[in-house]
Amino acid sequence: MSASEAALYENMSTLIDPHEPCTVELLRMLARQPRKAALVRSCYMTFCRDLDVIFARRKFGRSPPAPDVLSLYRDVLVRMVNLSTLRVPMPTGRHTFYGDILQIIRSGVFKLKSLLIPGEASGGFAALDEAVASHAGTLRSIGFMYSRIGTLTGDRLNSLTHFADRYSTFAVSDYVDSSQSALSSGPAVYLYPILDALSPVCDTDLYMRNIQHALWNRDETTSPWIVITCLQQLHFVIPRVLQHLAASFSDVTSLTIQLISPASTVTDDHVRARDTDSFSAWVAIIASLAAVERSLTILVLASLLNEGQSDELFLNEDEERELLRHIATRCRSVRIVTLPTGDEYYLDSAAKDGWSVM
Repeated sequence: MSASEAALYENMSTLIDPHEPCTVELLRMLARQPRKAALVRSCYMTFCRDLDVIFARRKFGRSPPAPDVLSLYRDVLVRMVNLSTLRVPMPTGRHTFYGDILQIIRSGVFKLKSLLIPGEASGGFAALDEAVASHAGTLRSIGFMYSRIGTLTGDRLNSLTHFADRYSTFAVSDYVDSSQSALSSGPAVYLYPILDALSPVCDTDLYMRNIQHALWNRDETTSPWIVITCLQQLHFVIPRVLQHLAASFSDVTSLTIQLISPASTVTDDHVRARDTDSFSAWVAIIASLAAVERSLTILVLASLLNEGQSDELFLNEDEERELLRHIATRCRSVRIVTLPTGDEYYLDSAAKDGWSVM
């Protein structure tokens, strides 16, 4: 087999459309020719319209049944014996399909370095743990893909920490809430969570490539809404994260940075008492925004409790204004800011110091 043919099959990034015969035929060809399937090292196959085959058959008449397409995909996957990177497709409501995929992963027929999997496909974290056990020593990154789910807090955030001490962990959602939709049309990318100073998060090109491939619409990879969450005492890793983001996406227009606060004193109105360490951490983070200065227009800074709930930080007026001055100096492209206090500001040339409360 020629080197050019090997290169052709090495990275399989294909949209499988049931009413486009050529894409389904690709699956059939790989299932019939194991030697070609064995050339695939990265598989990012996705399914068009969540396999809306009822619509397709009504319109085109000859589309294959959804079970046939999914069965073909499974047959191909077990033949990709040299696979190292897998993005599991997202046909909604196909829980049996997901169970079969976990079983294939668990079988160890290939050794994964990175896995992108729909949140609903994990089969519970115990099932996913069992499935990836055979990839110990090679698996470095796990990404979770969600549809129509907003900010991942509470149980979802806590669940992701289950894997964060062993893998670079992130989540992607195509959800943009109403307050953001007028400002950003791209999907949300959650870099969750950074809990270890030695974490490989965003320290490899592989990790950022995984994030790019996890996005639903490749046209939107230029301007995703990025959400970074880490422990407050590990805020020093954020400059490195921002540098990798700037190198990986042509535009980072919207950015949320969330610091998980240490145990703190909360007042009767549920606002955390003044914390000098938190203020210093935010100043240091703002200083690193120069990496995304060219494109960033929306910035959200937020504090979280360990459980994922919002933890509004108390700052006096002078401290709020100091943070705004740092933002204006370090990242002059920003037009809208939410501070850790929960207060929102917009750039206003008529205001005394350039910012007005929204």
